Amino acid sequence: MKTRRRAAALAGVAVLGAVALTGCDIDKPTPIVTMVSGDTSAHTEAECYAGKEVPADKLESCIKTEDLTKISATVGGSYRIGVDKKIADHGWTVLIDGKPINAIFHSTYGPQLPVQYFQDTGSADNAAEAAQAAEADKSVVVHVIEQSSTSAPIKGVWAFKVEKKQP
Repeated sequence: MKTRRRAAALAGVAVLGAVALTGCDIDKPTPIVTMVSGDTSAHTEAECYAGKEVPADKLESCIKTEDLTKISATVGGSYRIGVDKKIADHGWTVLIDGKPINAIFHSTYGPQLPVQYFQDTGSADNAAEAAQAAEADKSVVVHVIEQSSTSAPIKGVWAFKVEKKQP
């Protein structure tokens, strides 16, 4: 008897919740971007996305470098980025620490990108410089930018923090 009441109560709560949500102005989920390194993957929703041009005054706040989805990549290895078909159909590119790779992709996966962006700290003149360089070079920020050409308006921005992992 109690089980039926609980089931009925749960069903009622679910219906009321669904009815309440229909009155809310909830944004649709954004397309997902996935990064894969070795046997590890991470995915994230957009920092900014509207399915149309992101206004210039909002764009700067989209290019975040803190509180990002994190993934580890082995130095000397590589990683891949996968995007939703909607992003691929329009076109996308990648920024690594703010530097563009100057290619527009139209597939759901980009090429394997080598993990070469971490500096070689062995060239420092002394141990203090080497330690400072190693500390500053523990991670990079990778932005995926939805745009049909390098001069076209930006439709979306996704971001990851790639952390250095020793082999």
